[in-house]
Amino acid sequence: VLRSLCYVEIKTHDTGLLHPVEYRPGVWRPSDELVGAVAQSQKTVQLAVEHLSTVFQLPIEAPHRGGEQFFNYVPRAVVVCGTLAQFVEAGGTHVPKFSSFELYRRSLQSPDIVTFDELHDRASAIVEAGLAERETQVETRGGLDEKPVHQPDPYNLRLSAAVDARS
Repeated sequence: VLRSLCYVEIKTHDTGLLHPVEYRPGVWRPSDELVGAVAQSQKTVQLAVEHLSTVFQLPIEAPHRGGEQFFNYVPRAVVVCGTLAQFVEAGGTHVPKFSSFELYRRSLQSPDIVTFDELHDRASAIVEAGLAERETQVETRGGLDEKPVHQPDPYNLRLSAAVDARS
């Protein structure tokens, strides 16, 4: 299995994504916290590329992935910050604010900006897909009344307990 390093800068769910005051009519600039997180992330990646080799091997005695190699070729970076709920008002989505945010984050080559609610939705989708795949594997082996045969989980999720509970 090939693994690459990824650097993550995490703010809080209530960190503002945009400056509270409109910059020009219909235009909002990113918040100071978001701009700072992007700059920090970019600097972290630059320093990692300068100071780490392109192939990084964990010591054998490392607790979880001892001895495995990780690669540091143009590593990915992610900023996790705020929520999309900041763009929802009584009448629906505040489109000029949301478009200002989307235009900013889509213009960045790196890092990716992901909000906490987007991260939650992605993680939930991965878990649900893993559960659905596991259920399909159990059903194709003769029904839910049989104990599932232990197979490596391709998603590294610990889902066997959920399937066992249905057996």
